[in-house]
Amino acid sequence: MGGQQARISLLIAQGDLAAAKLLVEEAIGSEQLHEELEVLHMYLATQLAQDPLAGPDAAAIQRLQELASQSGPGQVPAQAWLRGLGLLSESELIILPSEERSMLPPMADETAMENQLLSVYPNPATNKAPVYLVALLPEKMEEAVIRVLDPTGRLLLEQRVTGSSGIVELETRSFPGLYAAGLFAEGLQIGSVKFVVSR
Repeated sequence: MGGQQARISLLIAQGDLAAAKLLVEEAIGSEQLHEELEVLHMYLATQLAQDPLAGPDAAAIQRLQELASQSGPGQVPAQAWLRGLGLLSESELIILPSEERSMLPPMADETAMENQLLSVYPNPATNKAPVYLVALLPEKMEEAVIRVLDPTGRLLLEQRVTGSSGIVELETRSFPGLYAAGLFAEGLQIGSVKFVVSR
């Protein structure tokens, strides 16, 4: 059908609808895409009619509605033609991402949960003493990674945490400013905290 469909498309593009209709009629009996070709045949017949602006007759519309409601090769072209005629206005189904990949139990305040999974002491801190990052991993999670960014946005620390909790000591003798830390597991950020280091 690939070559024949290309010839049909070429004839339609060239405006030779009668020749395209003849090729469609030849292909209808021998192809598995019978329903798709049936829609194309009805379209070409409508375009070749005395008044193509009148659109398809009632029998053709009924057949298009049947094809549009069934799963098969004719469904999409039938739905497209019916939408073009303004006869199909079903609402579009939008599937949003599910929360199956979430590592967190459902909570009303996710930010509060993120802050519970990763915390920092002391905050604010001075650049004379270390800062301690404490990670509490959710149940059934075996490992995670803590990443700390300095005030310029550079990666300052990346350390693996295993078990149900972990403590990471961070020397803060570099720059004073606002630091950001994140807790990552299985490609997802599951916790975050910001902390200030002053002189």
